[in-house]
Amino acid sequence: MVDGLNLDVIDGLCVPLGERLWRTARDEPSAPHLIFADSRSGTRRVSEQEARVLMCVLLEELELNYSIETPTAETYQQSGSNALSARTDLTIHGSRRSADRVLSVEFKAGTAPVEVIRKDLEKLTREGVPGLWFHTLEKATPRILDTLIDHMREAWAQLADHSGVASHTIHFAVCALEPAVMFSALLTLGSDVDTRLDTTFAAGLTEWDLHGPDAAQWPPAKASRPSREPSEQAARDRRGWERWLIDCPQISPRLLHFNRQGDSYRLRDYTLDADGLVACRTFLAAHPETGSPIDNSGEFLSLFRPALSHDVYDDGHAVTKADYWFDRITVLSR
Repeated sequence: MVDGLNLDVIDGLCVPLGERLWRTARDEPSAPHLIFADSRSGTRRVSEQEARVLMCVLLEELELNYSIETPTAETYQQSGSNALSARTDLTIHGSRRSADRVLSVEFKAGTAPVEVIRKDLEKLTREGVPGLWFHTLEKATPRILDTLIDHMREAWAQLADHSGVASHTIHFAVCALEPAVMFSALLTLGSDVDTRLDTTFAAGLTEWDLHGPDAAQWPPAKASRPSREPSEQAARDRRGWERWLIDCPQISPRLLHFNRQGDSYRLRDYTLDADGLVACRTFLAAHPETGSPIDNSGEFLSLFRPALSHDVYDDGHAVTKADYWFDRITVLSR
């Protein structure tokens, strides 16, 4: 039940929505006609929009009233110097009256930056309406979930003034496409919310309920692989690809993405630009004496031996996903 509406948020909305996303991702015969588009680099693009579109289809079938990009009742100073009305991604209404709001829904995808998460959690907290946070992940690993939870905990820490005085509930659903598993939890806001936050947002979502066809196989078995440094013998497949995050303080104060195939390599530096957006700079290291580009990976490793290396070959994220790598580097740097 949600404020008098006969609706189970997880079983009635989130799980059916997850099933449609899983069928779409696996291109099953019963899948919706919606598809995940490919980016220019040829990788599948998974965003929050697919979940929002399929949610609208589900609400039509359930004959529930809803609105999209619903103006908020409160004003928010989330950018600039003036407090303005914000927008809620989707709102479910108990009737055809716009003011009859029974559930506010925010959609997210990937390991979104802390500030992006904070802005949407603030809306779900301050509006005083039961909320739903539906988060899509293309791939779930314990490490990716820990990164997401770290971001959510940081965001909540900035909302203590609001979460302590509210009294409604917020449902959370994290839907992974691979493996096909959904994690769900219910958080009740109020004066002792800090204690509940510590439990709800513990590492690994250990207190959350699991749903989906692959739920029984979660968490995945750990593969035993020794820690190594980038080396001449570290071929991964027939093409010899390697992907690392390396600590080279001679070049950058932040970890660098090191992508290598045989003698060829590229370094990528993920930083924030003047507008606060993540920018990626791709480059070759310069020779410390001549200043000329070093185009051989073996020579680079001999001149700039990494102080620390993190093997990220199995992370499953393209180098073009700048937001993901910026957040990954930030978490590891702590």
